[in-house]
Amino acid sequence: MDVFLYSIIISILLVIGLALIIGQSLCAHAKSALPTPPDHLPITNISIPRRRGGHLHAWWLPGQPDKPIILHLHGNRNTREQMLQRAELFHQHGYGGLLPDFQAHGESDGKHVSYGFFESEDARDWIRYIRTQYPHHKLGVIGLSLGGAACLVGPEPLEIEAIVLEMVYPTLHEAVDNRARMHFGAVGSLLTPLLTLQLKPILGFSIHDLRPIDGIQNLTIPKLIIAGSDDQHTTLAQSKRLFEAAAEPKTFWLIDGAKHEDLQAFTPQHYETRVLAFFEEWL
Repeated sequence: MDVFLYSIIISILLVIGLALIIGQSLCAHAKSALPTPPDHLPITNISIPRRRGGHLHAWWLPGQPDKPIILHLHGNRNTREQMLQRAELFHQHGYGGLLPDFQAHGESDGKHVSYGFFESEDARDWIRYIRTQYPHHKLGVIGLSLGGAACLVGPEPLEIEAIVLEMVYPTLHEAVDNRARMHFGAVGSLLTPLLTLQLKPILGFSIHDLRPIDGIQNLTIPKLIIAGSDDQHTTLAQSKRLFEAAAEPKTFWLIDGAKHEDLQAFTPQHYETRVLAFFEEWL
């Protein structure tokens, strides 16, 4: 066999093998033990059955009887602890807070991270739980990256009054491609189809089932969409496309200099002012 042809075949096999390894690791669960909540917050542990077996776990932080409740939904491969500072901020203003671990994250059951597909079931089940337990309270959501995507995919719009979406990708294809490029440069795009094709055999759905940009067109509640100017995971152009596709009423907040990071920690005073004012207006 020609040495050049042999080298090409070996290279192709290596790329396919690398894509398979990466694909498996990206879909692997992100379960982990959580620390004890801080003593100064009256947090209690709650759980509800998971549709696909086992349980989902969360922290409940009560607020004042006449104030709304905020559902805090964390990012990919993270836990409810990521949202604790946000919940504490709103608790200081009287809001109640529910902070769940998505399936296959933190202490919740599940085998695979699904980038919003199964997590969308979790979001709806927690909303149903809040509506049942606290039927007279208005309900808002803060969804960070994966948490926001989970709110925009699914068979029907969420039954909530307002939502904050932080750094949410318009399509999973773009999210995967962005990350492949970040790790492997321009050639990373060659891995993107090899990674996305694995969704169906591993998780049972295709890349076309995860398009938050389609769901946001049908979500008619007030929306605050937040993006970082230097975010490479969800680029500014992609965040603007998501905003442009969104139904009214909607507001766009660009945080200059921010990457794909904790936006509250990046600019705490502005975050408190903007996000609190948004919920005060609409809830």
